[in-house]
Amino acid sequence: SGTTATGPDGAARHPGDTYAQTKAALERAIEAVKALGGRTDDIIRSRLYLAPAADWSEAGRAHKDVLGQVAPANTTLYVGSLIGEDFLVEAELEAELTPPA
Repeated sequence: SGTTATGPDGAARHPGDTYAQTKAALERAIEAVKALGGRTDDIIRSRLYLAPAADWSEAGRAHKDVLGQVAPANTTLYVGSLIGEDFLVEAELEAELTPPA
């Protein structure tokens, strides 16, 4: 499922900052992959959903900064809105893990 740059209170972190929200959402998604036994190198696909006020170039820059060494297939889409005030970005990652031998 997707994740956003959500703070402990459920509110958006970094309101108005597409780069920071994208980076935080991707880092949170990577933490989930690692919690399931994966590594960043196991990520094969990413999706970024952008609210109308988001800046696609800043989302792309954050994606490159966080996942550039992996370079997963990516789809970035603008959507009508995201649930919750001040959310600009939702990120999804897919990882393919090799089972232990």
